[in-house]
Amino acid sequence: MIGRWDLVEYTVNDVTSRVEVGVNAAERPWVLMTEVNFYGSLGCNSFDGNGVGYELSATHLNPGEVVVHDILCTTEGAMEVEEVFRDFVWAEALRVEFDLDEMTWTLGEDELAFSR
Repeated sequence: MIGRWDLVEYTVNDVTSRVEVGVNAAERPWVLMTEVNFYGSLGCNSFDGNGVGYELSATHLNPGEVVVHDILCTTEGAMEVEEVFRDFVWAEALRVEFDLDEMTWTLGEDELAFSR
């Protein structure tokens, strides 16, 4: 699970959408997970685990205390992916599944799909 993961698609309210830079994201959203912390980009704004660290079990991820660094996003439609991803990084516990090249975060019925 250690390393960089790029967000490639998301499912909200049973609708799955691909991340498309310039359409629903300003830039490719990603997360970099280290052994003790994680940080990344929501697409326009960045986030980090505030040095507190995250908790990971075989099936769940607790992001811990996350700080989002808000800036003005001017790309039309850029906030669509950003708002979905933000809900996940601020969640108390996510179901997580991963293998060597793919990772999925699940919050309720909604999902984020990442790849390396």
